[in-house]
Amino acid sequence: MDGIINIIKPAGMTSMNVISKVRRLLGEKKVGHTGTLDPDVTGVLPIFAGKATRAIHYVQDGDKSYSAEMVLGKSTDTQDSSGKVLISSTCISTDEQISECIMSFVGRYIQIPPMYSAKKVNGKKLCDLARKGIEVERRDHPIEIHSIKIHSIQREALSTEEIEIRVRFDVDCSRGTYIRTLCNDIGEKLGFGGHMSWLERTRSCGFSIHDGVTLEQLEQALLDGVPERVISKTQSIFEDVPTITLNGISRVDLLNGKTIDGSPLLSLGLNTIFDDDGTFVGLCKINLDENMNVSKIKMERQFVI
Repeated sequence: MDGIINIIKPAGMTSMNVISKVRRLLGEKKVGHTGTLDPDVTGVLPIFAGKATRAIHYVQDGDKSYSAEMVLGKSTDTQDSSGKVLISSTCISTDEQISECIMSFVGRYIQIPPMYSAKKVNGKKLCDLARKGIEVERRDHPIEIHSIKIHSIQREALSTEEIEIRVRFDVDCSRGTYIRTLCNDIGEKLGFGGHMSWLERTRSCGFSIHDGVTLEQLEQALLDGVPERVISKTQSIFEDVPTITLNGISRVDLLNGKTIDGSPLLSLGLNTIFDDDGTFVGLCKINLDENMNVSKIKMERQFVI
């Protein structure tokens, strides 16, 4: 069972729970995804099955989009609402000050991965270490916030002395961005603390939540005998890549690791290869020869064997 399923992950499941469920439904051992979501987070989790797992490498660096809610006035050890409160104070910033602070994070900045994350240090997940009370030094890394759209800033009086501020916003960002850390950093910059209270991934590596399916819809499609209703072909993620069609002899040569001659009119770089009958063979790299005028075709990744 080869193909890609744009799963909408429900709350309460780990990404590996979803992988295990898809394995059982498809009867396929080779199943992977393009980026872990925390158990409480919902949204887009592209699943690659069978030979399609060979394509993960080509899409996993794509940008991502999220819808989030942030609570100002409280910071937690997990940087979300599941953690222990570390700081609690009433945020007295105005809506304008809050908006200005949030928008100041648009662009490139350095994040330190949270301890409660799936990121590995020396082969061990940070979250596993954190649950044991172990904190290790994490290497900071540059990320980029492409855009932020603030939807609402709401204030609610929890008592005569305590006011809670909840901010709803959308984020477009680079791979490796932790929205929990973004909320924490915004709270720190305002001086009152902050944490993420809700998160949904709406876009990942070219897959949108509007085109996603639930695990229940996947199961029903398989029961109905129409897996193509929810499982996309591997080549669908390469629609913007130039295509070449080869005859049988050239196909065999490429699959055997040989470099073959091509036309100077071919597009340099990555190309998709199809058989005469329309079968997707894989990806190839097209380069110039030493005379800089004749294209040379070499197999990059094959998906048929």
